[in-house]
Amino acid sequence: TRLIIGVHCNTDSDVKPLNLKTPPQRQSPPLASYIWAPFNICQHAVSYSKDDHLFNRGAVNNSSATIMPDVTIRASEPKRGATISPSMNSMVKYCLHTADVDESIIVGSEVMSLDHLCPPFTAQPNMNLFQQSFGIEYKCDDHVLVRPFSS
Repeated sequence: TRLIIGVHCNTDSDVKPLNLKTPPQRQSPPLASYIWAPFNICQHAVSYSKDDHLFNRGAVNNSSATIMPDVTIRASEPKRGATISPSMNSMVKYCLHTADVDESIIVGSEVMSLDHLCPPFTAQPNMNLFQQSFGIEYKCDDHVLVRPFSS
């Protein structure tokens, strides 16, 4: 970006250049810095992580989630280089879908990387696991679980 400042010739007889300082760059905190640890409990899980050995073997133990043991959850890889907002550097790790939901609708199915920035909010209604939000992974009882970002 450029900033051009003009000074009318009649304002001062002795014109000196105006030196503008660039403000310091500030690194945005990653998504992990916004996680409230008390929500990282088994009762908030909707699924095991796609890399957990119990993934898709039924409901999460001790879970009050609405996912029933007979519901199949599929994991799909994000499209190559998938980010919700490339300029903001949000990164999708993978997507989770129930068997009866169209996999082409990814809003509400993304499990986001905690090492990257928080994605922008999408208010598009849908039937995916996380609806208008997104999922995050966390550890509980020696397993990696997935819960909605906003529990």
